Amino acid sequence: MLNNEIECVNNPKSLVDLTSIIVSVHYPFQLIEERYKNIIPEPVQKSIIYHSFPKHESDVRVYASQEFNEHRYGVDQVVQIGFHLSGVVFENGTSTSSLVKKRKSKNEDEDATHFRVSLTFDRGKITSVTCNCENEHSLIFWCDHVIALALHRIRNNVNGKDFVLRVPISETLLQLNRSQLQKLVQYLISDHTDVLPTAQRLADEILFMKTDDNYINRIHGAPDPTAGPSPSDPHSWALNEHQIQSQVRVYVNAPPSNSMPTPNVIQVLIEKVYKMLSTRDSNGERIIQIITNELVRHAGKSNSSSRSHSVTWDQIIRVWNVIVLKPNITECERLKFESIITPLAKHEHLPESEEAEEKIDTNNQTKRARLSYKSIFNATLKFLKRETNTHDYEIMRLHSRYCHGMEDEELGINILTSLRSPTASIQIEHAHVLFDVLKRSHLKHAFECALISLSQKTVLKHHAYVHEKHMKLVEKLIAKLIALNYSCQELLVRHAEMLLHDILHPSAFPLISFATYLFNALKGNSLGYKIALKYLLVQTDSFVHTHLEAQQISLASNLLSSAKHESHKLDEISSTIMRVVKSNTSLFRLAQEVFKHANHENLVSVSFNIALHVVKSTKYTVHRRRWEMVRWVVSCGVEIGVAKLFYLVRNWGEYFSPVEAVGTVASNILTWVVGGSGSSSSSTSVIPGPSKLGTHDKRLMEELANAARNLAIQCAKNDPQNCALNTLTLCENDPMAFETSYQIVLESASKEFLTPQQIFTIARYMEHRGYTQRAYRLAVIAVQHVHIGYNQDTHSLVSEIHWTCNLSHQLSTPMPGNSRESGNVYHSCGQPPCKGPPPSSMSPPTSELESLIPLLIRNIKCATVLTEILRRSITIMTSYENAYQKEKHGTKKLKQRVYEKLSLLIEGTIDSYITTTHSRLVHISPRHYSDFIEFLTKARENFLLAPNGNERFKHLVESMKSTYKGKKKLLFLLTERFG
Repeated sequence: MLNNEIECVNNPKSLVDLTSIIVSVHYPFQLIEERYKNIIPEPVQKSIIYHSFPKHESDVRVYASQEFNEHRYGVDQVVQIGFHLSGVVFENGTSTSSLVKKRKSKNEDEDATHFRVSLTFDRGKITSVTCNCENEHSLIFWCDHVIALALHRIRNNVNGKDFVLRVPISETLLQLNRSQLQKLVQYLISDHTDVLPTAQRLADEILFMKTDDNYINRIHGAPDPTAGPSPSDPHSWALNEHQIQSQVRVYVNAPPSNSMPTPNVIQVLIEKVYKMLSTRDSNGERIIQIITNELVRHAGKSNSSSRSHSVTWDQIIRVWNVIVLKPNITECERLKFESIITPLAKHEHLPESEEAEEKIDTNNQTKRARLSYKSIFNATLKFLKRETNTHDYEIMRLHSRYCHGMEDEELGINILTSLRSPTASIQIEHAHVLFDVLKRSHLKHAFECALISLSQKTVLKHHAYVHEKHMKLVEKLIAKLIALNYSCQELLVRHAEMLLHDILHPSAFPLISFATYLFNALKGNSLGYKIALKYLLVQTDSFVHTHLEAQQISLASNLLSSAKHESHKLDEISSTIMRVVKSNTSLFRLAQEVFKHANHENLVSVSFNIALHVVKSTKYTVHRRRWEMVRWVVSCGVEIGVAKLFYLVRNWGEYFSPVEAVGTVASNILTWVVGGSGSSSSSTSVIPGPSKLGTHDKRLMEELANAARNLAIQCAKNDPQNCALNTLTLCENDPMAFETSYQIVLESASKEFLTPQQIFTIARYMEHRGYTQRAYRLAVIAVQHVHIGYNQDTHSLVSEIHWTCNLSHQLSTPMPGNSRESGNVYHSCGQPPCKGPPPSSMSPPTSELESLIPLLIRNIKCATVLTEILRRSITIMTSYENAYQKEKHGTKKLKQRVYEKLSLLIEGTIDSYITTTHSRLVHISPRHYSDFIEFLTKARENFLLAPNGNERFKHLVESMKSTYKGKKKLLFLLTERFG
């Protein structure tokens, strides 16, 4: 037995207590006083008053916040005077001695850790609450201090140290004589001087005002706040409706784009409403009406409210259905609910909803009922008027009884019996209700209920939220079915056969998740495989098609794993899924999933084929995971064996772009063949992985490497811009392949298929590998395509021009111990250069530099760039002349010898300075004079390299002076610097 039952047996209540309990719950105290005036003894009064307070903690906790912690608070000074309870609530860490000191000093109100709480009650309900805490006006329900005081009162005995019980104050005043009353009033005013003006006003009204003009003198007696309410006063739990309304209004007015206020106020309120309904608390109906009114008001102002609060509307409708179908509803209540819901059912701004999901007649594929879209409250109104489908009404009535704390398993079994009819149907949300009722004591019935609901084919309203809601409810019911931990093969086979013979309707919501459940539940039964394969074929335009595709992928993965030993089944499943699923991302995820858990060679091959299909489908589209797909296919091919790699190499154009083929396919194959190991992270496959490639026949490996190089060469021909450099890198170890690749690069560069920057990049690579002559040849082609204007001294290819000139000097100026690259095919393909002395160590530079200079002069017009080229050339030529030509030329001046060899470059530089000078003078401003003078200073240095350079520079200056006579400041600066 329960503890309180044991206590009742050991300590039976007296007849007075039993009578007081009944009276305190059903009759107001004032009514008892009026009927039995002056004859009720004080002990009986106290007993009635004591038992009028709520007896169950659960009734009080309904009004507590979710964060309430009863162990946090302590309670002191608890006094119950009649129907008024008061006390001081403090946090448990606060010392009670400080409380006593403050009470003695009358400074208790100044303590922020102690709160004065008072509440009134009547007939087992707390009707009003007050607290001086700061949170009083910010909470939906009662503050923690009120809850703490109420729980303290329920748990403790009367007239002990925990609290004191007194009769109403009016009864105490009757026992005082005139002198005592006067003393009481005077002491009360003395202790609370703030009531002095009120006391004086009341005294004046009683003494000096006429009876006809004064309400106080017109009535007998005086109000007593501790005597309880009158019989005509409202009798319900205390509820701050205004505060609830304001909180709900803030929530519904929050912009849809922003995050909703936390916590979800409406969700919290609805949870409280269900608790109130289970305890017969009428505030539940009041709260749901407040929420409904606020949402309706908001819907009238915003057309998007029906979409932004769809979930909330569903919850509200569910609560209203429970309320209008509550047991023992009176005719008065029915009329009241009808007056509330009827206008809502006709409201034009509320969201629309289907009256019922439409069931498809699978025999003739016709719709048995037309879809009717009406107000979301229309079904509730029909429930109230009993004008609805029998199954829907009975299920919701069953749900209402359970929400009101009344169980009715017999009704649930009767509903299930009627659902077994072929023409019967049930909405998925109603199936949840029936399932929850039946699973309490009838697992088989609950199991059958879920199968009936899940096997129905329904047509939904063409709305994203409706489809998403239905999908979630189906998945939730399947999860409940799995958690039920019960199975009946007879029922499973029966419903599986029904689904197998039903014709798929294009408008029906796909039953993929249910087919997956049946497949898993019917392991070893061919029926499960047939159903799963059937629902792989489903193609839908549902709003949740992405989620449905994910379900199909999961189902396909299970099917493939189960059929790993049967090749024909694997081919059937893979071809079906590749034909039906349009999302390449989903298919790629399936390939990875199958490969990851593959414990058989057939599964690895299937994953490879699916991945090839994905790669082929995405070849001409932009896909964010394209590179990952390509790399994974190559890795998978290596896992399977050499045959798949040969297939990829020979059919690369069908699956890969040139960049992908050379950068991923050919590169990885050559790395694995040469290194004997790859970068694949998979090590779970039962077939040879990349680490075992080296165990294959050496001739086969060499053939595969040659095929990969030929693939790279083909890519270089098709896309030289993106593949040329990679191809040269891959062909380094094969002289003939490298020569072929180099010729492709030369041809592409000559035909301008490559940009100058790309040609320079390849040329630098060739020089880095030791092919200086080949690098220079490419660099010259690049220079032919470069054009640098007069003012482009910061051109991006200036550094490449200087590098090309350095190459020409290296090839034009032989140094001891070095020789030029011969340029023949054998040397260029990796053979060592010929050693020995140069043909003529004392001969002048050969044609590389001489042939480059005219090209530079033609394409480069920037004087600054030409000056730098000239400076570097002079430095190198001077070093060469000093080292090798001193004996031959004798006393011939070095300047003259340099000019003879670089005369064309010097003249080109001088001409560029002359042209640039006249160009800058056309639009020159005084603030640029200083920079211009510095520019002429550098120009004079280049003029002086020519035999008659000084005279030519003077002529240039004089021509400027005569042409720009009006620029006095410029003429002054020219004269000051150059004379």
